[in-house]
Amino acid sequence: MNRRDAVLVLMALGLAPVSALAQPPAKVRRIGILYPGSQADSGVLAELFVKALRDLGHIEGRNIAIEWRYADGPSCWRRWPPSW
Repeated sequence: MNRRDAVLVLMALGLAPVSALAQPPAKVRRIGILYPGSQADSGVLAELFVKALRDLGHIEGRNIAIEWRYADGPSCWRRWPPSW
């Protein structure tokens, strides 16, 4: 092993712990929302909800994931309450 190889090995060993000190990626929180109406009906409320989260420092796609589900209006409400 010549001097150049020895210097490269020592530099690689010296830089290895620096990469171990890096911060882990931020955990993405998941929010699930079940809206009783249709997607078209939820426009204003959805925008207000996302804006309020943004005001608190949460950005969709960066540190939170929002999963929207819709019950598609009153037709599904006829099944409630279930008859036991």
